[in-house]
Formats: sequence, structure tokens, C-alpha cells
Amino acid sequence: MDALNRSSPTCVTLDEWLNDTENEGSERAEIFYRNMVNFTQIRDIKYSIPVYGYLTPCLLVITFFTNAFMVAVLSRPHMRSPTNVILCAMAISDCGTLGIPVPMFIYQYTLGYHSHPVPCYLAMLDLVTTDILPTMCHSASIWLTLMLAVQRYLYVCHPSRARTLCTVPRVTFGIAVIYTIAISYNLPRFFEGVSITIDYPWNCEIHNQCVRIDAYWADWYLPVYYWFRVTCVNVIPCLLLVVLNVFLVVSLNKAQANRKRLFSERKQESSKQRDSNNTTMMLIAVVFVFLAVELPLAGITLVFIIQNTWKLSIIHPRELAVIITFSNLCIALSYSIYFPIYCSMSRQFRDTFKSLFLKAKQFTQETARNGRASKRLRNLHGNNGEPTVFVSTAATSDDDSVRTRVAVAQVSTMSMGDEMDRENETLL
Repeated sequence: MDALNRSSPTCVTLDEWLNDTENEGSERAEIFYRNMVNFTQIRDIKYSIPVYGYLTPCLLVITFFTNAFMVAVLSRPHMRSPTNVILCAMAISDCGTLGIPVPMFIYQYTLGYHSHPVPCYLAMLDLVTTDILPTMCHSASIWLTLMLAVQRYLYVCHPSRARTLCTVPRVTFGIAVIYTIAISYNLPRFFEGVSITIDYPWNCEIHNQCVRIDAYWADWYLPVYYWFRVTCVNVIPCLLLVVLNVFLVVSLNKAQANRKRLFSERKQESSKQRDSNNTTMMLIAVVFVFLAVELPLAGITLVFIIQNTWKLSIIHPRELAVIITFSNLCIALSYSIYFPIYCSMSRQFRDTFKSLFLKAKQFTQETARNGRASKRLRNLHGNNGEPTVFVSTAATSDDDSVRTRVAVAQVSTMSMGDEMDRENETLL
């Protein structure tokens, strides 16, 4: 068993390993075939190829652009708020959850290498990129969603406390704590097993095949890890989000009743209340989408942990793998739903998005027209000392109104270089 006690990969032939004098060959053969890293056995190939090999990469492209738009909009100076800081962190975490495993999925399922022998470096890469790192990002995303719901609950039900507790520095510190915990509880998984490289015959050739053996301390660590994960990452946050969502819905109904009563008396105050209600409604929709995809995954994860802890057979492992595959697909689909929610329910988000991405094209076209107009102006001006008036209209990025700038240039007393400098200054 000397090879099993080494932390770094060891290379032996299959015959040498199976015929080790310290153990019977049959026992070694059972260990080999049980612990041999095989991508075809890790996930159900029938559904993994279409889901992970084709749908997930397409969803990553959509999610990347929608989340990039969200971060660009929410990180604008006038959009900076505790809520938007959390939403930015959630968008980044979601991109990490979906984006990190995609290269390995493409290698395995799009390019078709899932049936090939797996060397130890590739087995470790698969463990890190498809399990450990996405779990870190997903755990952070779940806790950030809970943090968002708690913050909104304070804003709605305890506004005086919210002004003290819900500040950008405090929220930033909370996000840092969440990421630290998400990373810390997954760190031991990098060292949970040892790898042995076996010279394995495949297709009339000898290939390196990895055999992963759990470390001695994994027998007590892995049950603790998975129970912590299912309770503190899946079940408890989902239950708390359900309770907080109920409180928010009840508070929103009361606020809408108050708004109707106050509308005729104090219109401005009613308008402010309406904006607050829209924000609350938007966050309720975000949490609802989150719960719709996370609650099934929490239930399946709980069944998985119970089966492995007490050696029960509630759901067949292959059926469980299929359910987990489609649960992951639903979670990936939900990442691209948040952007339409923000656009449809937040006027400020829509206005900022338009000013960033839609008016940029309009401003570029306006600048080009101004350049052509100034060129014609230089060609048509005379030397009689009369002033030439150039009128420029350009839409600014901060306001929908069109401001008119008038530049009066005394053509006879300035050189062409001075004229261009003056024109550039007036167009800024």
C-alpha cells in the first residue's frame, strides 16, 4: 500500500499494482475499478452531452453579456448603493459558477473526450473546475441573495436601522466575509485524496489512467462537509428566503394600500413610495426566480447526502444524476433571467442602460455630423472679418434633453488651428 500513501501522483503498471504482495489481486482490482476516474461514470452521458456539451456553453455566452451589462450599469457612480453593490457581486458569482466549468465541459462532451482514459492532472483539473470552484461561487451567490433579502427587509420594515446598518462600506465588508467563508470551507477538498497513475491498456495502446483514493481523514471530513453544505448553503438559506419573501410581499401590499390613500393628498410622497415599492417588487421577483431553481436542488442534495451517509436507496444513483443535471441546467437558465427583470421593473436601470449603450451610438453619429459641418464651415468662411456662427446640438449622456451650444469664431483673427481648438472645447 506504499503507493496509496503518497500525496503526489505515482506511476506503476496495472499488473504491478494489481499483484502487489501486500494485498490480494482481487481486492486491488476492486479498488481500481471503483476509484478509477471515468468521466462516463461521473455524469450520465445520455443527458450530459446535450446539456453540458452544447446548451451550457450557449447559456454562458448569454449570461456573460447580460451580467456584463448589469455590472456596467449598476457600477455607475449615480447608481452606487448597497443594494446595487450586492447585485454586482451576485452577477460576478453567477458568471463564475457557470463559466469556470465550461472549458472542461467542452473538452469532455463537445469534443467527445469523455470516454478516453483520464490522466491524473486532468482528473484534478476536472475536480477543481467542475466541482470545487463552482461550489465556491455558487455558495457565495446563495448567501449574497440572502443578504439582499435581509437588507430589503430592513429597508421596508425597519428603515431607521437600515440607514445605519445598510451602508456601502458595511455591505462591501459583508461581501468580503461571504467570499472568505465560501472559499475556506471548500479549501480542504483540494487535498481530500491521493492520485495514482496506472499504465492502462486502451484501444491497443498504453495510456495513463488516474486512480483517486480518499485520504485517511476524508472519512470524517466529507460527511461533515456535505452536511454543512446542504444545511448552511442549500436548506437554511432557502427557508429563510421564503420567510423573508412572505414578509416583503405583505409589506408591499400594505405600502400599496397606503399609496392609494396618500396619492390624492401628497403626490410627491406617493411617487417616492412608488419607486420604493418597485424596487421591493424587483427584488421579490429575483428571490422568487432564485427559489424556483434552488429549492429542487436543495432537496436533491439532501437526498444525496442521506443516501451516502446511511447507505440507503431512496433514488437510484443514475436517476439522481439525471435530476442533478437538469437542476443545474435550470440554475444556468435563471442567470440570464435577472437582466430582463431589472430592465422591466427598474426605471433608473433602464435610463442608465440607455445612456450607456444606446446613446453612445447616437453621440458617435452626432460627433461625425459635427465634424462634417465644421469642415464645410472652414471651406465656406470668408476674409471680410464677419463672424461665423456654428450651432451644434448633441445629446448628453446624463440627460435626455438636447443642449444647444453656439460657438462664435472670429475667422479673420484666428488661425485654423486655433479655430479647431475652440470648436473642440465647445463640444465637450
